[in-house]
Amino acid sequence: MATYLEDSKRWVATARYRDPITGKQRRKYLYGATALAADDAAKKFRSTPASARPSEDRPDTVRVLLGRWLSEKDPSLDRRAVAWTFTEATVQRDQWKDYESTVRVHILPSLGDVRLDDITHGRLLGFFTELAGRDSRRGGRLSASSQKKVHSRLTSAFRYCVLRGWLSADPMSGVPTPTDSPEDAELRVTLTPVEKALTVAEMRALTRWIAVRYDDHLAYQVRWALAFEIGLRQAEMLGLTWDCVDLTTRTITVRQQLRHIEHQHGCEGKWPDPTTSPCTVVARESNPRQKPLTAYRCPHRVTGGAIIVATTKSKRVRYVRFSRTIADSLKALCAEQHPSDAPTASKAERLRLLQARSMRVYAALDADLVIRTPGGGHVTPTVDNGVWHAACDGAGVSSIGRDVHSARHTAATHLVAAGVALTTVQKMLGHSTTAVTERYVTTAVDVQDAALYAREAYLARV
Repeated sequence: MATYLEDSKRWVATARYRDPITGKQRRKYLYGATALAADDAAKKFRSTPASARPSEDRPDTVRVLLGRWLSEKDPSLDRRAVAWTFTEATVQRDQWKDYESTVRVHILPSLGDVRLDDITHGRLLGFFTELAGRDSRRGGRLSASSQKKVHSRLTSAFRYCVLRGWLSADPMSGVPTPTDSPEDAELRVTLTPVEKALTVAEMRALTRWIAVRYDDHLAYQVRWALAFEIGLRQAEMLGLTWDCVDLTTRTITVRQQLRHIEHQHGCEGKWPDPTTSPCTVVARESNPRQKPLTAYRCPHRVTGGAIIVATTKSKRVRYVRFSRTIADSLKALCAEQHPSDAPTASKAERLRLLQARSMRVYAALDADLVIRTPGGGHVTPTVDNGVWHAACDGAGVSSIGRDVHSARHTAATHLVAAGVALTTVQKMLGHSTTAVTERYVTTAVDVQDAALYAREAYLARV
């Protein structure tokens, strides 16, 4: 009997059948506008021989397979409105965009139109050989990390294919993971979290450079002072609003972060076929060798700007205290951003802002941000990264292997070196476990000297 789905306003009937490939019992969901239509569709499916049943459940090409796999990974997909049963777990939006980009740029041009039955172990080995010699967009050969991403995505997709029963064996089995070339290994600098942290002298030099360079913009000074003291993540820092700052108790409530809405094609170009983008077709009229235009380069792109999202990386709210020195700076910054002689907003505008800020997701334009640009807008990660590297160059601090996150490593390293309990550092920085915090535990020089003296004393007694 068909069941009515309130969410999708449809009727659904279930038909059980045995998969001819795996022999497992499966379910087929048939939808209809009425209960009679759904039941008739289920009855027709049951009466159809297995050999004559439609094969829409089994993808015919690699392109369709990857589309199915990405669909199950997509966090925005409404799982209640689709027919198939899910086997893959969803991922975060940023991670899904990385999956989609790897598939679209590196896999589909070579393997997209290949039939699933024609995928063999040897064909995949040849694909990775060709991938290793491919040029990257920035010049030079494609990096080993990009090749490893392709290997990981194909491994997951074909494992999903085998789990679904669309292939009897995994063709990626035995395909070696791409490795770094000797030249790349020599040029790569790998630093531990402690090595990425700035020393006390480097931290003070960078702080002085920020104070001199932005002497008329207190927000940037506060941004890096907070980063070095309590180690807020970049998205948490840039999304910090004044309602999360309690100047009386010197406490910051870390409960939200700044995110950017991804660019969309305004010319209605859609994945998975990147060559169908109308903006790409127009660009190829003047340049036939033009690569497919991304949404960012689409002349009619649609962007949603920045948003404030009420979540953190650990999905937990934490409360972090800050020093009196930073409290004084925050008080001065608050008075600067909210002058007493500023014109008062209308009642309707105040109600609108109050309602917007009570939502779990709202536009950054409506947020009362602490860290702002000199023009008063929100600070993008790109601008923030630029300030970091400019400060490193100006202060004479090495930025090799270091990025904005190094300020967080600096805070953690100095707290642990000061003898603060690991559980306290874990709570302040929002680490999931103390095992993450233990990465910042090092053996100080004086401790090593004491160990050598103890060894010499032991040898002298023996």
